[in-house]
Amino acid sequence: MKRDEKKNIKDLSLVDLEGKVQAAKIELFNLRQQHRLGQLKQTSLLKLKRKEIALYLTLIREKNRGVNGGQNGSVASRK
Repeated sequence: MKRDEKKNIKDLSLVDLEGKVQAAKIELFNLRQQHRLGQLKQTSLLKLKRKEIALYLTLIREKNRGVNGGQNGSVASRK
């Protein structure tokens, strides 16, 4: 995922992000099936898809907590 795409993703609503998580999980499932059947040549796609899902989930959690730019609720600000 490129930087421009990451910037655009941060502007998405919670509903859109949750939809992207579901779609990415389905894609990950399909990639895993292809890998098991020996049809997947680029196994690095599995790792990339997991990271994409993690990014979406992180953004959802930040929006739910109201974190802006990592300043509110970060570990450093709690100390």
